[in-house]
Amino acid sequence: MQDLARLSELSARSILGVLSSWDALKRDALDAHQRPKAHALGWMQTRDYLRVAANSLQQKVVAPLARYGIDPRPYLNGELETIAPPAGAAPNADLGAAA
Repeated sequence: MQDLARLSELSARSILGVLSSWDALKRDALDAHQRPKAHALGWMQTRDYLRVAANSLQQKVVAPLARYGIDPRPYLNGELETIAPPAGAAPNADLGAAA
């Protein structure tokens, strides 16, 4: 049981590292006019990218860990739940205007 708690804590540390790399994306998600910016990939807005990334983190990292009894969520201080990007226009709405 103690081993699972330690693994949960270590996995949370790794996840927090990933989440901190997304902080800059969240800060830069809006342009100077407070409209959603397109992600560097060019075909989706940053907020949409963050939503996909958060879902992938949940499905591909957190859920498989949970199957082995490793639960990083108590050590994440609610960070995983706060990945909701800022609200804005419909996905890719600003890309049509740029074309």
